[in-house]
Amino acid sequence: MGDSNMNENNYIDKIKNVVIIILILIIIFGGSYVASELSYYKKNFNDVNNEIEISDIFNNININKYKELLIGDSISLIYIGRDDCEFSKAENVVLEEIISEYGIIVNYIDLNQLDDDEFEFLYSSYENFIENGIATPTMMLVKNNEVVMFKKGYTSKEDLIQLFRDNNFIME
Repeated sequence: MGDSNMNENNYIDKIKNVVIIILILIIIFGGSYVASELSYYKKNFNDVNNEIEISDIFNNININKYKELLIGDSISLIYIGRDDCEFSKAENVVLEEIISEYGIIVNYIDLNQLDDDEFEFLYSSYENFIENGIATPTMMLVKNNEVVMFKKGYTSKEDLIQLFRDNNFIME
């Protein structure tokens, strides 16, 4: 009877040792795998959340340049966003892809960079802003003191490409 308990204890000890070894291997190899996967997803998450420098993507403009483009005699593309707006961040990623593929110039105004007078000028420069407020992201085409095209809210890549084609920013 004593031998049976001793064999049973040895068997349990061997199982415990195997489980411990397996757990150690999982921690060592699984941990490095999990860490590399987390690093990959963190990088991609940051890209989607626009950790990319805005100045590297767009032609950043101030309110004076906006005034020039608004009254200019050639059509200009203006994108209004905010660096703390989740929809703008998502739109930034889409626009970065379009800019790199087609080489178009997107003039960018960050609402957070405007002082009160500049914001008031932007707000009063377009009837839709006065009636509905300024939303981000907003895409505008301006020419001769008119807003030729106006689109507010997040827009898919396909729809933006079509919009740019329709207005001769992308020619194929």
